[in-house]
Amino acid sequence: PDAGTVDLTLDSRGRPLRLELRAGGWQVRGGALEGLTWVRSDPQGNHATEGNARAHAFGGTSPAFYVATARLLRLTPHSPPTRIRLVSFSAPVLATRTAD
Repeated sequence: PDAGTVDLTLDSRGRPLRLELRAGGWQVRGGALEGLTWVRSDPQGNHATEGNARAHAFGGTSPAFYVATARLLRLTPHSPPTRIRLVSFSAPVLATRTAD
């Protein structure tokens, strides 16, 4: 089975500069551009679709996403509750889902 890969690059403030995911014969490339923008395609790029959402960060099952979100929010033990919008990708076809 294809476990997939995650490559996530953040800036110094925890914002996603670049994201690359691969799983189940699909790939996603994205980053922060007027919200979050991404392109989901097959490996050859024949079936590409672009998406954009007014969201703060990417999410998913990899621990990398939890670390990135914590860095973005700059959480401390006494931080007040904070609402954040995430765009996550579900295996095996990397379908997008937006959640608050």
